[in-house]
Amino acid sequence: MAALSHPWLCRLGGLTRGGALASVLAATVVAQAAPVDVEAELRRVRADVDGGKLAAAKARFERLLEAEINRDWLVVRREKVLDEARRIAFFTDYVPPAPRELIAGELREWVPRSGRITLGYRGDQVADFVATDDGAWLHPLAFTGDHAIEVKGARYPDAEGGVRLFVGVTAAGAYSVVFGGASPAGQVPIQVNRVTPATAQNLGTAESPLRAGEPWSLGVRVSAGAIAVTVAGRQVLRVTKPAADWGQMALARTDFTALGIEGQVTSAWLDGRRDRHLQAALATFAATFDPRGSVPAWLLEAPRHAQTRELAYPCAVSQAEADRLDAAMRLIDEERYHDALADAAGQLAAGGAESAWVFVRGMAFAGQRDWASAIACLDEVLRQYPGFARAGRLRAQLRWRTGHRVAAIAELRALIELAPQDPVAAADLVAMQLRSGRADLAARDLAAARARGAHSEALDRVAATLAKAERGPDWSRRFEYRSAHYEVSSDIDAKTCVEVANVLEEALATFAAELGPIDLEGRALRVFVFGGESGYRAYYEDVLGTVRLHTTGLYSSMLKQLLVWQTGDRERMLQTARHEGLHQYLDFAMRDVPIWFNEGLAGYYETESARGGRRGAQATRALRLRALHQQGLLPLRVLLASTEAEFHADAARAYAQSWAFVRALREGGAADKQRFRELLARLREGQLPADVVAAVLPPAVLDELDRTLQCWLVAQSAAPEPGR
Repeated sequence: MAALSHPWLCRLGGLTRGGALASVLAATVVAQAAPVDVEAELRRVRADVDGGKLAAAKARFERLLEAEINRDWLVVRREKVLDEARRIAFFTDYVPPAPRELIAGELREWVPRSGRITLGYRGDQVADFVATDDGAWLHPLAFTGDHAIEVKGARYPDAEGGVRLFVGVTAAGAYSVVFGGASPAGQVPIQVNRVTPATAQNLGTAESPLRAGEPWSLGVRVSAGAIAVTVAGRQVLRVTKPAADWGQMALARTDFTALGIEGQVTSAWLDGRRDRHLQAALATFAATFDPRGSVPAWLLEAPRHAQTRELAYPCAVSQAEADRLDAAMRLIDEERYHDALADAAGQLAAGGAESAWVFVRGMAFAGQRDWASAIACLDEVLRQYPGFARAGRLRAQLRWRTGHRVAAIAELRALIELAPQDPVAAADLVAMQLRSGRADLAARDLAAARARGAHSEALDRVAATLAKAERGPDWSRRFEYRSAHYEVSSDIDAKTCVEVANVLEEALATFAAELGPIDLEGRALRVFVFGGESGYRAYYEDVLGTVRLHTTGLYSSMLKQLLVWQTGDRERMLQTARHEGLHQYLDFAMRDVPIWFNEGLAGYYETESARGGRRGAQATRALRLRALHQQGLLPLRVLLASTEAEFHADAARAYAQSWAFVRALREGGAADKQRFRELLARLREGQLPADVVAAVLPPAVLDELDRTLQCWLVAQSAAPEPGR
């Protein structure tokens, strides 16, 4: 998901040239063999912190800092050193809360190994519940087996239907228990109904003994095949439950004096509360942490070259022409590439500064993803002005995008030779190494840049990204499991690591069999499973700078890491892992994947593949179909030409239609299946997405497929597709 930064779009930045002597000295420092293996010692410190051995970690860390001979190596690893200092200081004082401290009610029993829980609430203890839009209190607990709910009150409500309780609450529907009773509106029976977003089915009724204004005690017991309803401890109704589904419980908002919950649950709710507590404590600590108390002054005061303004254009221009160039650059910032190209053509025809306007054309072509034209423009600029760093960095980026990764890295190294303290080129180089999955080379290049004195916010960000890529999340406990192709870490438990690894191994086997093998070069694919959303979001925000709201997982191509957080619905979490696993697979299988193909294929394997999505698929398909029914289909020409920003601006429809389109190609007639095979083959060969679409899906074919999709959607409306 994460892409390389685009420093060529920044108007300012960079450093002065020079510093040849510093460069030579830096190369000498990096090349020498450290008396102490600093990297290995930092890894041992990290392992001690992860294992809760804080005294050992602190002692080892202090010995590393005290050794005079280690200073040069520690300076170039400044971010790692400061990060470990922060972690040691925080976890030395942090005390994880007991489970009973995390809830508003009373935790009477909690057995993590079996998932057995017993909770009690008074009427004023509803902070644990989530208030829904339709007037209910939803409890976050997710049940995995038999469970029971008991509610008591002083005066039975006189509203029609009386008290209402919901069990088996999922995205697909719920069981509604109406306790009925006598009210001004008349006598209402006890009833159990199965309700979905589109239907309601009565499963059974019984006469209600309840009366408005009287004390009341009600209960519901749920098993795999039945729902039993009690009043004052006596069973008054028992209905057969058509499926062994569990879900959550909710209570229509009403005054109660006591509410009890007991049964088998996942640990997701308590894990999420524990995670939220940890992240809040980390945020508070970070706001006041002063590294001067944890590391020596020489580390913080290591010399850095001052940043200066770099040339905006390859040649000197008048103020009037600079204003015109700046206006064209603003068009590019606004993604008005066609207008910028027209402006540049007019200025060139009028005798404007040729190299500057050719550079503008290169920027605009790059924005249009016309890599060949962009590179041709940059070649022309660099022939005349080989030291113009902005053009050199952009050309290296485009070499990378077109699959010439060795050439891209070589060009950045050449730029760094010309300007050793240029932090933007250094940041790009480290980022490219990271995207290649070579954290070891990224660390080496970062150390060399730091030794040269290169410094900028961009380099700091990529240094932090590298530190996170190597270390992973801030967790107060860590479990790990290594399978054939995956290295899964979690703060939940060891069993979760094994379960996620097994699901991903099965999915990878499916991808390899149906889409083609990939060469991982012996590396393990890294996966982090977070106990709650707070840690997931904090990690992503800290490393990549922004958070997509309402996601349950993601794959970062920058970090080469798959991230997922534990929701109450374990099957949904595993579906998300399969979805993101497809993104991870494609990152190794293809050079440039159009977003509609990436998300459509991930959606397909999340729900449609016989081996990839067994349970929970119906609800996901229903949500996608609902989005398409409500918003309608986009013309495929529009969908397939969408930028990432445009795709996510209309995310519900774009994701749903991409899934529907890939599904139509995968499961359509012989011609559609052949089109899918050709799309796949060309993308695996490294052809540019625009060229692939033009060759395989010309306008006439897209018009035909528009009609096919529209007919299919109408058919789904008339007769929803059965689950597989």
